[in-house]
Amino acid sequence: MLSVSEMMTDFNDYLLSVKKVSENTLLSYRRDINQFCEYVGSKLDRNLTDITRDDVCKFVKASKRKGKSPATISRSVASLRCFYNFMLTKGYVSDNPVTDIPVEKKEKKLPEILTSSEVDLLLEQPVADSLKGYRDRAMLEILYATGMRVTELISLDIDDVNMAAGLIRC
Repeated sequence: MLSVSEMMTDFNDYLLSVKKVSENTLLSYRRDINQFCEYVGSKLDRNLTDITRDDVCKFVKASKRKGKSPATISRSVASLRCFYNFMLTKGYVSDNPVTDIPVEKKEKKLPEILTSSEVDLLLEQPVADSLKGYRDRAMLEILYATGMRVTELISLDIDDVNMAAGLIRC
């Protein structure tokens, strides 16, 4: 049987080589699983391979009591689900105790809307006295007028703009 650190090393290798996760995702998964390991060691006195669905539910409740947000708890459960799926495929566990763990939905926040004076201030910021200033002002006006995303704007090509028809293809 592998130690926890050996399992984590194996899992990290899997995340990087197979799932191709970013460094931030890797750090988040590692942090979530380490917090779960601390909980298991201090509150349950169990091995990671002996965890039950009820144990995971207790961890979720403990996280809520600590004041963690639904988004944080949801991410932790997703990290644990991935970890135990990995452990299942490797044969370290016989089932995934995180498969059907209920989590609160993330609260959806409405976007903040700028006042008309804030919009005016924003659009006046780029001083249109150089090519760069004209470009910046045009970019802000396009973003404001169309609702286009910044990534969509910066990926536009000259062929996407039809000046005669007054159209931009996004």
